[in-house]
This record gives sequence, structure tokens and C-alpha cells, in this order.
Amino acid sequence: MLFFLFFVLVIDKEKDYNELKLTKLCLERNIPYLGICRGSQILNVASGGTPYQDIGEELLQKCPQDRSVTYMNYDDYDDYDGHRHMIKLVENTPLHHWFKESMDKKTMGIFVNSYHHHQGVKQLAKRFVPMAFAPDSLIEGFYDPEI
Repeated sequence: MLFFLFFVLVIDKEKDYNELKLTKLCLERNIPYLGICRGSQILNVASGGTPYQDIGEELLQKCPQDRSVTYMNYDDYDDYDGHRHMIKLVENTPLHHWFKESMDKKTMGIFVNSYHHHQGVKQLAKRFVPMAFAPDSLIEGFYDPEI
């Protein structure tokens, strides 16, 4: 068990193994896969990408203060909607098309929650194309253009 700031991070090797194995099976059999948060990170790793193991240590400390995003832990549900940051959508991607009407036209952005980002995409697998970035350059969404 590892301690990180004020919460306990439990590494579940069995869960990691099973999710990675299932994701690889989906990819091998061309079964559609929608990955949200941890699911997208598993999908990226299963496809040859790499994760930031600790965004705070690996990304945020190198990021200029004006582009830094504060990621919150799950312990503040009373102000769930108060912890958001803007992501910039990449033009001509599915995410851009889905949110075209509701995004901020000047920034090409939408707001997303900032809860519990401990890990994230470091190197995106070659098969994927990014769809959105946080101000700190973290990839917030990606897709496979071949599917």
C-alpha cells in the first residue's frame, strides 16, 4: 500500500492484469471499446502507449504556473461542480463534432471535472489521435481514426 498526499492508493495487480487482458482481447477481436478515465489509460497502455505514473511529480511540477491544472481528490463531493478545468478540443475530431454547439467558440473548449487525476497519458499509442488537451498539455481524450 502506497500513501500519496492525503489518500491511500492501493495497487490492485489482479485488477490491472484482468483489465489489460480484456482490453487486449477487445483490440484483437475488433470489439468496440469505450474507455473513460482509467479505461482510456488501460486502452492506451494495451496499444503500446505509456502513462504518467504520477501527474503531480512528472508533469505538473514542470508546467508553467499559468497552465497548471489543480486535480482534486474524491473527498470533496460537496463541491463536485466547483472542481473543473477547461480542455481544448482538437478540430475535426469526433469530440469536436459532438460538442461543437456547446463549446466556447473563442477557446474551442469545454469544462470537465478535475477529480482524481493521479495518472494520465504520457505517450499516446501510435494508433490513436488526440481529441482534447488540458492547459497543462495532458491528453484528455483520444480516438482511433480507423474505427
